[in-house]
Amino acid sequence: MAEIKATGLLEDGEIITLEGSGMGSHLLDIGVMGNKTSPQKTGQPGEKLANNVNNFSYGGGVRSDLYVYEGEHSRVDGEPVITGNAQDLGAYKNATLVYDFGEQLEPGSQIYFTYWVKMNSEQSEGQWKMWRVSNTDNISDHTGEIVRSNWTTMQYAIMHTTDDGNLPRYYLEKPWDNFPNHGQGEWTRVEASLTMSNYNVDDGILDITTHDRNFVTAPFNPEMKNYRGWTAPNMANYTDPFDRYRYLILQNYFGNGYNNADVYIEDLYVQHGEKKRLEICESENWVQCAHREIQFPSSWTDTELTFELNYGSFNHGDTVFVHIIDNNDVSIASTQITLGENLTAPVPPNPPNNITIE
Repeated sequence: MAEIKATGLLEDGEIITLEGSGMGSHLLDIGVMGNKTSPQKTGQPGEKLANNVNNFSYGGGVRSDLYVYEGEHSRVDGEPVITGNAQDLGAYKNATLVYDFGEQLEPGSQIYFTYWVKMNSEQSEGQWKMWRVSNTDNISDHTGEIVRSNWTTMQYAIMHTTDDGNLPRYYLEKPWDNFPNHGQGEWTRVEASLTMSNYNVDDGILDITTHDRNFVTAPFNPEMKNYRGWTAPNMANYTDPFDRYRYLILQNYFGNGYNNADVYIEDLYVQHGEKKRLEICESENWVQCAHREIQFPSSWTDTELTFELNYGSFNHGDTVFVHIIDNNDVSIASTQITLGENLTAPVPPNPPNNITIE
């Protein structure tokens, strides 16, 4: 494992530097809604979320606006998060947050995204379309896209419609308790990576992991659920490049039983080209980490890496480990830090001037 060390003022939102060797490189094709300059952090609670920032957008047509929220449902006391417009339930059923990768994704390419989410509803059964990956930002179900849903009455978690527009292909045909309906009543971290299939080969891969956490009744003791299956249409069926995926949409659609629900989102992180990333957790052993928080890099070389420190729900004074996680979800380097500590290199004093010896 590579040797690295951290320097800087280890406060939430400060820029930290890692130095060492063997850290590799990163494309840094990243979108973030959670760092200190994100709209939910710079806006005021109750205000509309600033739109069209960092390739993220919302609203339009029947879709609801998004708002800055701070209150009892915040993940961390005093920290604002994103929510929909609960006063307009009709439009709120189609509240969306859209990330535009900027171009259609090429065969064989990869995307990774993660975020924390909490959903409150008065109903216990219904349909919540949580996110979709699509060639358009249209939120109507259509050919070729991937939709993550929780419709428990169907016992399907992933829907992928066929390229010819016929009946959709469904994945995860197993009892729902094997794949939890994440985010209902508690903050939950969601991770997903999608590798597009190559031409004429059904080799696309979708990996999903959820980290269950109940802040109110239990300490952080997550139950990590994983799903892996074939996905992404066979690219030979897409003669028009504009049929390929381009958008990630956190849809927040409610219906078929749900008629009143609030969704809260925090620390949304999206990247294109690789799964490699930077995280902090409570253990030196990445596999044993129970509490993980994504970090926000700004530069990355083999010998130096800078990032904005994101406490997440860790606290000032906690001892954590910074991990560099490769594309195979393996930690290739780590270092221990104490949040709040000042690791800024001391500045040597200037030598005295005008010294005379008598």
